[in-house]
Amino acid sequence: MNSTFNCSCEEIIDESDVDYIITQTFGWLTGIFALVKVFFLTVSVLVNKYTKNISVLFVIIGLLGAISAIIFGVRINEISIYIRGSIMLVLSIIICIAKIVFDIEYDKKHKLSDTDNDSNNDSTKSDDSNNDSTKSDDSNNDSTKSDDSTKQIELIDSKYDV
Repeated sequence: MNSTFNCSCEEIIDESDVDYIITQTFGWLTGIFALVKVFFLTVSVLVNKYTKNISVLFVIIGLLGAISAIIFGVRINEISIYIRGSIMLVLSIIICIAKIVFDIEYDKKHKLSDTDNDSNNDSTKSDDSNNDSTKSDDSNNDSTKSDDSTKQIELIDSKYDV
């Protein structure tokens, strides 16, 4: 006894249906807005060469979200979803690599400047101990230190458009 079953699990979609059009429109808009957001974040990171304001958790979630979108798009056979996921994955990888590289550069630069400041402070302290300085000299040193701090803040503000 041979029996065959013709079971078709595919749903017939009427592409002229208003619900279908609305669903597709919002699906495409979601993808476009997400890509634009991540694209401008990527450009901003590469231009400013600064990623301390981006958490590692954000980068990991971006990578996992992009991989999930690719898998989902392949599973439901929707090209728009896995193309968007692939682009998001590339942008997320760029952000991840930039975070690693720029954080290392930032840490090296600030460790070097901290070392320079410490050595300058040590030499100033030894000069102060060797000389009989008055309180007015100390107040001049304090104002110089605050001027240096103000210059550093202004430099950072101008570099990162804060």
